[in-house]
Amino acid sequence: MVFLILGLVMFGLGEALLVNAGVGVSPWTVFAEGVRGAMGRGGTYSIGGSDEPATGFSLYPEQLVEAVKADEDLGKRLFLPLDHDRAAASALRADGWRTVAALSDTDDPAVLDCSHILDGGKVQPTGKLK
Repeated sequence: MVFLILGLVMFGLGEALLVNAGVGVSPWTVFAEGVRGAMGRGGTYSIGGSDEPATGFSLYPEQLVEAVKADEDLGKRLFLPLDHDRAAASALRADGWRTVAALSDTDDPAVLDCSHILDGGKVQPTGKLK
C-alpha cells in the first residue's frame, strides 16, 4: 500500500510539472472492468500547428453500449413475419414483448435471436426459448 501511495504522489507531481511547464498532461486511456479494449482516450495537443494548447478526449460509444448491454435482460423476443397481424403485434408490445419485424421472407427468427413467433395472431415458441 505504501508503494501505491508513493507511486500516485510521484505521478501527481510529474503531471503538475507538465502542466506548469505548459506542456499539458500525459495521454491517457480509459479502461473498465469486464470490457474488452479501451473505452476512451485523451491528451493534449497544439491546435493547427500553432502554440495554442488544447486538451481533448474521445469516448468509444460501441464499447459503452456493449458494457451496458452485457447486464441487460432482453426478455422474450417475438418475431413478426411479413404478413403478421399488426393489431396483435401492437397489443403484445403493450404487454411488454420485444418485437423484431421481418424485412424479407428469408429472415430467420433463430438468427435474429427470437424466442417466439407470431403465427396467425398467436404467439408460438420458436424452439429457442431463453
